[in-house]
Amino acid sequence: MTSPLERLADLASEAPDAKEFAGLRKGGLARLKDAANKGNSLEGRFDLAYNAVAKALGALKPLQEAR
Repeated sequence: MTSPLERLADLASEAPDAKEFAGLRKGGLARLKDAANKGNSLEGRFDLAYNAVAKALGALKPLQEAR
């Protein structure tokens, strides 16, 4: 039985996928734009910004490893 950490390591070793990268980028930019909306609660804005960064890092990780 593989551990959750081993499964994550397997995902990290996948080759970059342009469609996945584009989706993560689009989602991250949308969340970042929503995070700037002062109509959202401070907590909601923080969550949106945090998720935008997580998506950006997720999109960049395979590209960094491919180098």
